[in-house]
This record gives sequence, C-alpha cells and structure tokens, in this order.
Amino acid sequence: MATLCSVELESRDRFFYLGAGKVDFGEDLLSSNDRKRGVELSGLKQAIVGSRLIGYRDEVFLSDIYLDHREVTPNSIFAAVRGSKSDGRDFIDEAIVRGASAILLSEERSSSVPLLVVPEDSIRREIARAAAIVYGNPSEAIKVIGVTGTNGKTTVVHVLSQALETLGHPCGELGTLWGRLTTPEAPELQRQLREFVNAGKRYAAIEVSSIALDRHRTDFVNFETAIFTNLSQDHLDVHGSMENYYQAKLKLFRDRTTTKRAVVFASDPYGQRVLREAEVPLRAVGMEDVEGYRLSGQGTEFTYKGRKFRSPLVGVHNLANLLVVVATLEGLGFNLDEISRALEGAGEPKGRLEFIDEGQNFDVVIDYAHTPAAMKAVLEALSLRLSTGARLITVFGCGGDRDRYKRPEMGRVASTLSAHVVITNDNPRSEDPRDIAVEIASGVVPGSHIETVLDRRDAMARAISVARPGDVVLIAGKGHERRQIIKDEEIAFDDTEVAREILRSYLGVDK
Repeated sequence: MATLCSVELESRDRFFYLGAGKVDFGEDLLSSNDRKRGVELSGLKQAIVGSRLIGYRDEVFLSDIYLDHREVTPNSIFAAVRGSKSDGRDFIDEAIVRGASAILLSEERSSSVPLLVVPEDSIRREIARAAAIVYGNPSEAIKVIGVTGTNGKTTVVHVLSQALETLGHPCGELGTLWGRLTTPEAPELQRQLREFVNAGKRYAAIEVSSIALDRHRTDFVNFETAIFTNLSQDHLDVHGSMENYYQAKLKLFRDRTTTKRAVVFASDPYGQRVLREAEVPLRAVGMEDVEGYRLSGQGTEFTYKGRKFRSPLVGVHNLANLLVVVATLEGLGFNLDEISRALEGAGEPKGRLEFIDEGQNFDVVIDYAHTPAAMKAVLEALSLRLSTGARLITVFGCGGDRDRYKRPEMGRVASTLSAHVVITNDNPRSEDPRDIAVEIASGVVPGSHIETVLDRRDAMARAISVARPGDVVLIAGKGHERRQIIKDEEIAFDDTEVAREILRSYLGVDK
C-alpha cells in the first residue's frame, strides 16, 4: 500500500507516492491544506527497506533533514551517524531541543521523538535516499552536471556555469569554492539542488569528489552528464592506493540509472581506463581532437572541429579543461558557434591563477595547486609569461593529516620548475609544521635554491622581496581558502588579501 505525501515543488504543492525505494511524482495537489507540511515520517519509513519506526504515534511531517545538530530546525529529521571526528548520536538531545521531530539512526534508544532505525551497513545510503525524498527529488527538475577528477573540477564547473549563463540557461554551482566540503553531504546537496530549482536554475554544475562517491553523498542524484577530467596522486591517506582512488571515481560512470551520459578526457591514462570500463554512454575528447592551438600568458586559442575558440584561461591544463567543457556543451545540444562565443568571457574562478596587481613590476599569482600534477601544470602555464632572464618563485606547503606520499614529489616538481622555492605552512593541523617541511624538502632537486619559512605571511613576504622585474611569484596551495588550520585552531588567513597587504607595504602604497 503506497503512502500519500506532499512536498512543495517550485512554489506549488505536489504529491508523490512512496513505494519500496521508489519515488514517483504525481499530479499537482489542488488543495492548499498541506502546503509546506513536507513528507510524512511513516511514508519515509516505507521507502527505506529494512527500516523500523519506533515511538511513532501521531502524524509527523518533515520539511528538512540534517547531519549537523547545530543546523537543525523545527519539523526536521536529524540523521545521527558516526563521523571521522565526532559521533552524531552524542548530539541527539541537542537536536531535539532545536526542534527535530524525528531521529534517523542505526540503533534503538530512548527518545522523546520518533526514531527511524535503519541498518548500520547502509545508513549513509539511506540518508541520501531520505534527503532525496524530503526535498522532492530535485535532480528530476534540474539538469545536473557532475565533474570528477583530481584536478580541474572547480575550473570546469565554473566555466561551464558561466557559459550556460551566457547561453541563457541559468546554472547553479557547487564545489570547493562554495562550502567546506568539495561535495556537500547528501542532505545539504539535495537541499541546495532544491534551492536551485526554486530559484529558476535550469542546470547545476557540481564537483563530485571520490570521498563523496565512497560515502554515498551523491546517491539518488540524477546526472544529465558526468565528466572525468584526470587522475593523479592525491587522497591516498583516505583510499590507501591509486587503484582504490580510481575505483571510487569510476562509480560515477557505472550506474545507468543515475548517469545519463558522460564526457571523458581521453588524453589522461585513467581516462582511457574509464572509456574501457564505464557502463554509461560515453563521449571521448582529447588533445588529438585539437587541430591547432596557441598558448600565451594572456590566454589560450585552439581549433576544434574547424571552429576557433579563444579563452582567457592560461596553460595546457586549461586547454584540457576547455575541451571537456566544449564537448559537454556540444552533447547538451549547443552548437559550436554559440559555445565559442560563450567561452570568450568565461574566466578562472577565485583562487585559480588569480593575478594580484598592486602596481608592482612582477606578477604575483594565487593558485589552489596542492597536488604534484596541479603544481606542474600551473608552473608550466606561468612559465609562458616569463621573458628572457625572468624567474619563477614559488611559495607552498602541504596540508597536515593528509596524503604524506605526495610531499616529496611536490618538492621535486616545485624545485625543478622554479628558480627559487620557499617552503611554508599550509594547514598543518595536528602535525608539526617542521616535519612536513622536512618531508617536502626530501624530494627537492639537488642544487636547487630552497629555503624554509614556516610562517606563511613571512614566507610570502620573503618571496616578494626577492622578486625582480618580470618575475612571477606563485603562492600555491590555499587558493580561495580563508583560514589556516593549526592544531584545533582556525585562524583567518586569505592568501589574496595577505599578498595585497604585503605588496602595498613593499611598494609604500597606502591602503
């Protein structure tokens, strides 16, 4: 027996039926009596196979779902799960005080509100299912483009969004620049997609991380297009091996029920594997599709299928990003002429090859590069701006409590492509910054000009002080981030603002 529930969609009441794991939207519900009441708890229980409802007496309507007890609002369900640093079950009482009408968890306990008990081994997936239902399965009402890969996700999402806006199709963006997590937890993700729908967005471009795929954050999101950019060393502290890392990414390309089509950058070795192992319709694009290109310090020009494209993005890595954007838009039905016009004004997002100009006679650039491959790509791109005799000066560090295996390689890449390297702090967290710096320095090329200045502001000032006319100073690793994490303390720190302050002081310019 199906259960009738209501949910507000696009400012109209609609109803849908909940069967065993299936969400089926029906016609408009003409009565306004249930406006904004949300999903009935017993219906949610019926949708989650193997779940049990404890302490349920009267009707309970749910309009929101949260994983963070601090965000709980009235008429919501709090999902209490163990996290890496805390256990949500410890905050159930606080969630109830804040207005939670029910609790989703994996075990029975005494409670003043009903409990929806789900199997422990599938709790993350069932939270994603519940979130999709509570927010009315928003990915059915908006075309979602999911971008995964080690590098390029943020740029591809941002350029796609700008291009779609120019083409007259409003697009929402989600990813590294828009929250603490690259891909939000399932409740926040589904809630944000619903907000995009209600705001009139036709598309949503989102970054999809390997961790999100492993932890079921994107389950029950329907992807109009999934994009694979590349894969290189990162997150081995989480996945344990490159193979596990790759397999996590591959999940996005194996489910025909949620991924309609995919675009894969074929010039990446792992992209070739995706082309062989994916189970969804694929569109391959790679450097062999470029009929000619010109890279400069001011942008990129290339020819694809006989059509010339121009972009302000710099570097061969951005040529790869542009190719997947073009192929994606082409697959969505846009013609090459309009795509070309849309890309001309689509620039880098904040913290990606962001040039800081306070009137100095050398370049200062902020970039998020925090993997060996990203560092290499950015330094090669910036080398295009160098005139004869000019140098690259690089400031960077590596995050604490993260993949230690990449630290020596980061040192090797930076010292190989830079004339001067300043090793510094980058969110050391619980680790001793000196130990991180030593691990980075263990990979530098012998004879390189390397120094260690652990205070990040002092390191940036040191790099700027040694810059000569025409040089390029790269400040890498944090990009858009606005905080420095040292032990358990979060300190305000924005590379862009700090660089401006240092430059003004260096130049003797008043703010």
